[in-house]
Amino acid sequence: MIIPQKIIVDTKLVVLECSDAVQLFWGLEKGMSLFDVFCEDICLAYQKYISAAEIASFSFSNKQVFALKEELIALDNDHYEIKITLPLSVYTALSAERIQFLNELPIAASIQNRSGEILYANQKSQAVYGRTEEIVGSGSGDARWRVQNQKGEDLSHGLLPTIRAIKENKPLQDEVIAVYNPQKKDRIWLQVNCTPLHFKGVIPAHAVQCVFTEITESVKLNYKYKRFLAEKDFIIKLSNGLLQNSNTDFHLQQQFVINEIGKHCQADAAFILDVTSLNKERPHIASFFKDEALSSLKKVIVDSFTFSPSTLESYWLEKANYKIDRISLEEDKNDHLAVLAENNIESLLYLPLIVGTEVIALIMLYRKINGRSFKENDQYLLNRVAELLYSLYRQSLASHRIKESEERYRALFYNSGMGKLILDDHHFIDCNKTAADLLEYSVEELIGKHPSEISPQFQHNGESSKKLSETQIAQVLKGEDQSFEWVHLSSQGKEVTVKVHLSTLSTTGKTTILVSWLDISQERRNEDQLLRLHTAVENSPVSMVITNTKAEIEYVNPAVLKITGYTSEELMGKNPRIFQSGNTPANHYREMWASLSSKKEWHGIFHNKRKNGEFYWERVHISPIIKANGKLTHYLAVKEDITLFKQYLEALEKQNNTFKEIAWTESHVLRAPLARLLGLLQFFQEKDFDAEMNEQKVLNLMEESALEMDAIINAISKKTYEQRLSQELLKENPFKF
Repeated sequence: MIIPQKIIVDTKLVVLECSDAVQLFWGLEKGMSLFDVFCEDICLAYQKYISAAEIASFSFSNKQVFALKEELIALDNDHYEIKITLPLSVYTALSAERIQFLNELPIAASIQNRSGEILYANQKSQAVYGRTEEIVGSGSGDARWRVQNQKGEDLSHGLLPTIRAIKENKPLQDEVIAVYNPQKKDRIWLQVNCTPLHFKGVIPAHAVQCVFTEITESVKLNYKYKRFLAEKDFIIKLSNGLLQNSNTDFHLQQQFVINEIGKHCQADAAFILDVTSLNKERPHIASFFKDEALSSLKKVIVDSFTFSPSTLESYWLEKANYKIDRISLEEDKNDHLAVLAENNIESLLYLPLIVGTEVIALIMLYRKINGRSFKENDQYLLNRVAELLYSLYRQSLASHRIKESEERYRALFYNSGMGKLILDDHHFIDCNKTAADLLEYSVEELIGKHPSEISPQFQHNGESSKKLSETQIAQVLKGEDQSFEWVHLSSQGKEVTVKVHLSTLSTTGKTTILVSWLDISQERRNEDQLLRLHTAVENSPVSMVITNTKAEIEYVNPAVLKITGYTSEELMGKNPRIFQSGNTPANHYREMWASLSSKKEWHGIFHNKRKNGEFYWERVHISPIIKANGKLTHYLAVKEDITLFKQYLEALEKQNNTFKEIAWTESHVLRAPLARLLGLLQFFQEKDFDAEMNEQKVLNLMEESALEMDAIINAISKKTYEQRLSQELLKENPFKF
């Protein structure tokens, strides 16, 4: 097939018009000179024929140039038309010999024209590209190829090696590019060699022959090594930056990390979604934006997730990482991707940070669609950063726990009901209000003092307070906790007894002493009081018996043992009825139990029996012992031996009877002789004597009456003297009577 082509030039061979094929294959355009395209011999031949004005038209065949027919036709206004006739096989650069040569090559090969259109591709190239459809006729600038350079940047049409080889009109050796392979669903790396193809006598190439070898594994290994070194340096730099900000809040550290990784990975946006801080199903987000105009992506991406523990675990625990690009948006279907696709968000790289079975954070990088896609090195870097974040998370968790522990310690220290103090270099450097109040100091007054300064000169055991305190401090600094009693002095000079516990407290590499005070002053006062009470009870002449509610004896004082003759062992656990003699009326006991059952006191008198069988009298007072909660626990019986008192009463009664007898005697026995004497005296005064009652007889009778009275009076005097003597003895010692 013959295709004639037309070029119109002026006398200087400047192109005024040309056909499309000439533009396509030779690169000749309007305004260019033929000298830019054709060899000098052709151009000089054109000028020679143009200068021969008498020749209207001519044709020639130059085997050195085209070996084909050309015509130069003169037009009006010094314009000339050049007709060039070439077969189609010449324009397509597809000779039978070249096709056979390409097919016999052991590697992939193809031919492309100046526009990048593939004119021919052998079978091996079809396999390398991973395409089943016919690729002849498609252009290397087709978006489906997604060609990138080694930097991961998309290559525009003009930067493709084939187009550059044609434009630069020179071979290109060992060019490395990446193209998308649909069978592998990823880009593959090719090493390309491009050779421009020329017509004889034409300077520009009209096509390019490409041979290429897949070097994906080699590139990846080399790239991995280089990126490993780069990522290693980056991680070291990132770690150093975190160390310099080790006391910074965890979320600020996350912000620092995402800023650095966003810049290092040349991401357009980057996020750390901290799902441990979920609040109403929204995470805390640390974000980086290369351009603030992209900040709207943050809401779209976050809204594409349902942030709940169950969703996160079910979606992420099975994924080491997750990459989203145009392919996954087209081929994978889920609600998350649908939201992203609707908002034209592509080229995302996610990595879940998982601790155990819990997702604690998501790291995400975003690049615009026309930027380079994410590679294995990006995933590698995210994994290293995840390890760093995990370490930060552990540190943050530990720091949080330490902070909580410190807060709890401070709360326990300052709010404790016990006195708490800290000793450093033998002086108090801190204390709580309880300790200060205990000694009636302010906190400020107590801090800075040595323990001996708030103690008496000597402790109760006679040792020096200063010397003893130094000894205790030395012992605890050896790692031996100390517990002991100590007497301090309040600011008012009052003794305060405390139970002291000393233990070491290590913070920030320094050892101090934690001092705990328990005020036992009241306890010691109670013990002293109990001791006095115990002494009084033990030495009391009054019997004291304590029983439980079952009336089983639990305590007796020595007076009980002395009065009853029993031993303590014989009485423990026994019922007090062991003392009964059988002489106390039964109603006494009924009345007693009626009162005690009502938790009331009872008092009365018992006639009891000693162990040796002797009887004795006791005045008894029994009180119920009741706890503060109203529960009856014991009975206390206070008993007094009144046997001698009973005997004293009997002696007094006997004296009373004697005095009654004397009084009766005075009033009855003495009256008879006194009456006779008074009658005889009256008879004698009247001198009414007779033979039977003469004067002498009356005097004799009066003498008899007087003597009788004297005898009676002597007897009364004797009895009265005896009773008075007995009464004096009773008064001196009634219980010996």
